Amino acid sequence: LLLSWLLAEVSLWAFAPQSRSISYQDRYGLGLHYPGVTRYEPRFGHDVTINSAGMRDREHELAKEPGVFRILVLGDSFMEAVQVPYQGSFPSLLEQSLNELTDRTSEVVNAGVSGWGTEDQLRYLTYHGIAYQPDLVLVMMTLHNDISDNLREQWYTVGQDTLVAQNRPPIP
Repeated sequence: LLLSWLLAEVSLWAFAPQSRSISYQDRYGLGLHYPGVTRYEPRFGHDVTINSAGMRDREHELAKEPGVFRILVLGDSFMEAVQVPYQGSFPSLLEQSLNELTDRTSEVVNAGVSGWGTEDQLRYLTYHGIAYQPDLVLVMMTLHNDISDNLREQWYTVGQDTLVAQNRPPIP
């Protein structure tokens, strides 16, 4: 029985490799990428690389260079874009286009994670994204699921015309 199980495992590993996850949920439920991970995605035929800050992006220093216009992109799987090589993703194409079309140096930081709704994006911005000193934050929504994600009211609720954090410990 053990030998059969071992043979099945080796066969699956060799002939039908399964992709290992590049993301996890922190102890408060926020989906994040494992920092510094590179995984080959057999479904799409390319590697997916996560930088040291847990973003599907190249490395970015927290402090931006003088004169650089920095855009932080928040979104879900459409911004994470594991289906395409990173150079074909919206954040990469946006940075390339801005730098070709304007006289100003632009830097686009991709903070998209599959499964995020706008609540997740706000939580990430508040605890992590603001440290990148963005000049502009783009909130990218997928209308078919982000509205329903918000209805769960996981971390925030509306009270007296303002967002009120639920009784959850803050992310350090």
